[in-house]
Parts: sequence; C-alpha cells; structure tokens
Amino acid sequence: MGVDRDDEEALDGSTLAAAIAAFDSLSDETRRATVVELLDLTFDASAGVSFSDLRRAVGVRDPGRFHYHVDRLAETFLTKRDDEYWPRYGSTFAAISFAACHRPVDISALPLVDTAGDDWTVATRYTCPHCETFLGAWYDDREQLRLHCADHGAVFYQVLPPGITDADPQTWVDAAVRRSHHDAETFVAEQCPSCRGNVEPTVRTGRPTYSFDSPETVPWTPLWCRFRCRDCAHERWFPLGAALSTTAAARRWFHERGVDVRTEPCPSRYVCSRSTDGATPFVDRATVTYRVDGDRLAVTVGSELAILSVDRDERPSDSDRQESDTGDGATASPAVEAGTHAAGLTAPTRTVYDPDVTLSAQPTVTGDLVCVLGRTGDLHALDRATGERRWRVELAGGNWAPAVADGTLYVGDFSGTVAAVDCESGRIRWSTTVDGRPILTPTVVDGTLYVGVQEQGISAFDAESGAERWSTDLGERGAWLSGPVHAGGRLLVGGRESLFAVDADSGAVTWRAGVGAPPRVGGVVDGTALLGAGAELLALDAAGGDPVWRVETDGTVRSPAVADGVVCATADDRLWRVDPTTGDEQWQHSSATHSFARPTLRDGTAFAAEADGRLVAVDVADGTESWAARPCSPHRIECGPAVVDGTVFVGSFDGGVAAVDATDGTRLWHRSVDE
Repeated sequence: MGVDRDDEEALDGSTLAAAIAAFDSLSDETRRATVVELLDLTFDASAGVSFSDLRRAVGVRDPGRFHYHVDRLAETFLTKRDDEYWPRYGSTFAAISFAACHRPVDISALPLVDTAGDDWTVATRYTCPHCETFLGAWYDDREQLRLHCADHGAVFYQVLPPGITDADPQTWVDAAVRRSHHDAETFVAEQCPSCRGNVEPTVRTGRPTYSFDSPETVPWTPLWCRFRCRDCAHERWFPLGAALSTTAAARRWFHERGVDVRTEPCPSRYVCSRSTDGATPFVDRATVTYRVDGDRLAVTVGSELAILSVDRDERPSDSDRQESDTGDGATASPAVEAGTHAAGLTAPTRTVYDPDVTLSAQPTVTGDLVCVLGRTGDLHALDRATGERRWRVELAGGNWAPAVADGTLYVGDFSGTVAAVDCESGRIRWSTTVDGRPILTPTVVDGTLYVGVQEQGISAFDAESGAERWSTDLGERGAWLSGPVHAGGRLLVGGRESLFAVDADSGAVTWRAGVGAPPRVGGVVDGTALLGAGAELLALDAAGGDPVWRVETDGTVRSPAVADGVVCATADDRLWRVDPTTGDEQWQHSSATHSFARPTLRDGTAFAAEADGRLVAVDVADGTESWAARPCSPHRIECGPAVVDGTVFVGSFDGGVAAVDATDGTRLWHRSVDE
C-alpha cells in the first residue's frame, strides 16, 4: 500500500524511526522466541503469563537480561496487565506480514484465540447466527475485537490496527465486520491477506479455542474452515457458514433476497452437516444450508473447500409469508433493506431493527406503570391501562429488567451507571458509576440493592442513598454473569462455568460449585437451586452447592422459571415442567420451528414467547396449550413476559409494548416506545 503525498508530512522522521525500531526489535533471536512462546502460552488461556514463566519458556536464565528484551517488546508486541503478559495481535501480525514480504525473519503465528480478561465496550446491532439474540462487542488491549453471545460465547473476532479505538465504537465494529469479510474472501480465493502467499484450506469439526471443546457440548454443528498460509504460517479459522457465504453462488443467492451478508458478522440461521463420523476432526464432505424466508440454499464442499454441488430449494409457504416476516427465523436479524435485485425477482420485505428502541428485557410492572429498558436506549414508562407514555429517562440501554421497591425503579445500563428512578415522576433520585458494566437484573432485598457487574462480580448498595456497602470480585473475567437470586441470606450468581453463593450481608463467597458451562440461575425450591448450564438442567443444594440431580437435554437450557413449587424450563424449541426433587419430566410442549424465551409462571399457567413473536399460554397441570397470540406481529419477542392481575405485558424487537388478556390472549393495547 502506497503513501499519498498529502500523508508524507505525517510520516515524519520520528514516526518512521519508531516503526523501524519496532520491526528491528524482532531481529534478535531471544525476542522472536519471546513473541512465539507468548502466543503459544496464551493459546486458549484464561490468564496471561507471568514474567518468570515466560522467561523459563524462552530459556533465559538471567532475569535482568530477559527484562531488557521484554522492555524492547513492551507496548508493541506484548502488553502487561495485572502482572501478566499478553500478546498484541495486530502488531505481531503486521510484523509477520512484513517479515514474509521483506525479510527472512523466522516467526510463525498461532491462530487467534478466545481468551478471558477482556472488557465489554459496546452493544451492537448484530445478532447471534445461532440464536438471534443481540451480540455485545469488546476490544482488548491486545488489539483484538470479538462479538459475544450470552449463550454461545464468541461468534466472531477480528484483529484491528492500533489506534482504532479513537474512532466511534460502532464505526470500528462495522470496520471489523467488513475487514473480516475481506479476509474471508481472500482466504477462500486461496491467498493469504498478510503476504499474498498460497493458502491451504481444511474443513474440520470443533475448535478448542472456543468455549466448547467437543461437538457433543456445542449447541450447533461446529464445522470450521481452517486456512493456513504455506509461506508465512498465518493461520485463521472461519465458521464454515461464514466462509462459504463469500462464494459467488451464495452471495448472488443472498443478494436476490435483499440480504447483503457483507454487513453482518455471519449469516443468520444456517445449518451445517457432515459426512464423517467418529473421533477424527477432519471432514470428507460437508453441507451448509442457508435459509431466508422459506427459501433454502445448500452448498456442499469437499475436505479442502472445493464446491461439489449447489442446490436451491425455493418453495416458500404463502401462509408463512402472511403470518410473520420472520419466516422460519432467518430474516429476523437486523439486515439491510431490499435494494437492487436481479431482473424479474421481487424482493421480500426486510425489517431493520433500531437497537435504541429494541426491547429484549422483561417489562417491569409497578403500580399503574409498565417500564421497559431499550437495548441500547432509554428507560420508558407507559400507562398500564392505555399504553400512553408517562415519562422517559435517558440512559445507555441494557438487556436486564429494572427492579422495583418502595416506589423506586433500580436500573443498570451499558455505560456502567446504576440509577434509582422515582416511579411517579421519572426523576433520578441518585446514580453512581461502577467499575465495569451492570449486566444483571438488579435485586432489592431489605433496603439493599444488589447489582452484578461485568469484570468485577457483584456489588451491594444502600437502596436509599446509593452508597456502596460492599463489592466482591468473583474473578470471572469476560464471563456473562447470571442471577443474582436471593435465598436464605445468600445470593446465587452464575459465572463462566461455576455457580457462586455470596453472603448477602458481607459479600463473602461461601461456596463455589463447578457446573461445566455458564450457569443460568432460575430460583430456589425447598433449599434446592435450579439452573440451566449449557445443555443441562441442574439442581444444587443451595446451602453448600452439592449436586442433587442433573438432566441432559438436546438444546441450550435457559434460566428455569420457579414459582410456588412449580419449575418449568425451556431449551431451544421445547418447554417442559420438571419435578423439582428428581428432575423427572412431567410434560413437554414443543414449538414447530422457533425457540422459547424464559417463561413466566402465574396462576397455574406458563406464559412463554417464541422467537417469531408468538405468545403462548400453557396449563402447568398437564402442558396443554390454552391459547396462542401474536400481540406484536410481525415482530420478534425476545424477552420473557410480565404477568400482573390478569394481564400479560411483552416487548418486541421493534420497540413495541403490548398488553394481552391472560385468559384468552386478546390484545388490549399496543404502543411503540418511540412514539
């Protein structure tokens, strides 16, 4: 890439000298070994590397001599955080590219990895390709950006150049998506984007650098394409569905349906299948099936990504088209509006969801108000009887319902603000900022407000004044927490793969139980804590954390609903009731094509929303469906419903709030928070 004449003045002598010095620092064998060993030691690691461990790995006996070499690499090829060293991927890959093109420097890079210790920075308009919930983005001090789903972990990552964080966050998230598609296109063309060398593609299963180590524990078929450059050893993994979406056949098919896959991290709602079984990770033949509005495109490839066949199935159902614009679930992600299309083709109607008004948290009902928090926007209060706006408070949005106690709403937003809002007037009574981001539904018990905080753990505040009473770091860096559920003087909080019990008065951790997957805490029945963890529904002794029972499912279990001794759980497209003492299934209710949000139990009925916007009422006695309705049609419902005094309240992706009669599903009113 050349330098424009207008930019020559910016590249003054000191800037060029610094760049040359950075690359020259890798001419030393010890420093090259340090970079390579650091990449190796942090591969799929939840912690960085200490100075002593890194020195031993490189094989340098003299600490003073090694300090000299580390200092030469500091803030260019490695960074130090909490006395631990991490690689800086952007600079390292730049050096690899430079070396491959200009110098015979012997450095090889390992694949990018999904490690802990990163800070959330921004909510995004992108959705998970597997469950369609919104993704959060973080960018760490190693120059790496990732998009993360609460249930499926990291689904996208991209190395960005230094200094990118000076730009608007959404700008660099969008830039990362475009860069990733460019890299994927280049790799699929069997060229290395770093050195333009020849690339060897391999289709295989699994990926140990992600949250799940084996195909059996992954809630979707884990097919990947690994690209490795024969010249500079640059290696990159892409989900097979993302890699094949860059091919001409797939891109043309998406374009004909008004979808520009280059604007999304990964095409939504695709299914992978493979022909090879057994322990081997390598695949002889694999098929990716993309779905949009009932149409399907199946692309079959061989072990080295050679396309073997492309099959189109275009038989959309008229009833599906009329019932919902989400079809089979593929088009509900925030895609571009229909643009120019091939001659003779009619583009389907596409919906662009505004994350500022999108509602994915359960409504909070208090007095004569229904209060909802926008995904990246404000806190809204609507009249419970009519839906008319009562007040609005500017916040940075969130994915968790406000708590309410004694005429006050308590809410945490994505900016790290915790606020107490007067229910009657919308006036902020107090607010404070935490070192991190509030990520859980606040809980108020006996005048104390408990808030889960990303990168910190859980904090307790005086509900009247906002003064902090205690704060406990659970050490769960980069994990989505769940809970807190208050029971028996303890707070139950889910971490990365453990459930914590925290003393409500002191903040001390009283016990910790490993469950093998991110726990989603539901509630407590007769001293037994109920939670979902990956594909399992579990019961633990709330007093000590000992296991009581566990049930394996064929989907991802959300937080179970618990009320009056009744326990109902959802896993993808299945809703069922379990015996809280044994875990035995008592009945189940299935959706034909869509996943359920967490249900709400009230007056002998389980109310649950399906991802396509269908709201159902199921009798908890026998599992029969009492009624079904689409109160926010044609839009999706992601949140669990709130049920108060015979009325069901739900929010939808377009910012709509609906009130429904709990007895028969009749819609009473519908309003948009953006009106």
